[in-house]
Amino acid sequence: MRNILSIYIPLAALCAVLTFFENKIPYSFLKPIPIALLAYLVWQRLPDQAGRWLLTGLMLSVLGDICIELPFEPGFVLGLGSFLLAHIAYTVSFLYCFEFRPGRLPHALAVFVVSVAVAAGLTGATGDLMWPVNAYISSIAVMTIAAAFRDTRTLMVFIGAVCFMISDTLIAWNRFVGDIYGAGLWVMAAYYTAQALVAIGSIRDHDGRPGNQML
Repeated sequence: MRNILSIYIPLAALCAVLTFFENKIPYSFLKPIPIALLAYLVWQRLPDQAGRWLLTGLMLSVLGDICIELPFEPGFVLGLGSFLLAHIAYTVSFLYCFEFRPGRLPHALAVFVVSVAVAAGLTGATGDLMWPVNAYISSIAVMTIAAAFRDTRTLMVFIGAVCFMISDTLIAWNRFVGDIYGAGLWVMAAYYTAQALVAIGSIRDHDGRPGNQML
């Protein structure tokens, strides 16, 4: 895992920095590669059903990264659809580890309140994309709440899901409401952090369960 992360971290940082440059070709080319590395890691380390669904989500994220950089408007919608399916796949993965804990209810409530606030803030700004955007917000909220109730002692995966919320909120706000200075950098920093925390947290949780030997 360390070998993968030693490539993932600097490559993700490079992609985030490349958002400042006008020439988007290097950024568009490199952007999916870090997530593909995580997909390879999950494929190696998580052979159970939760891992298969997580792998599906990562591959859909790779597809979303490619589509959303296409130089025409439908590319954004295709990318949005790919990430929507990715979040659904992540949710299914998390539900394999579901355990209701009353102590996690404040986390779930906070996610719900923030999601409603974001949807309200975008009302009227998304135009014809209102329903797809609201569906996307709902999918992220459900995924993050599912992450909060995973049967683990740590909140690494939940924090990763929250980073997804931050990343996608910044994307939506910057696209539909108003320009955010350095939005690309903050979006990609949150996005790559989210994907890494979800993948690595899931692997650590799997290896920490009785009967699972760390490879």
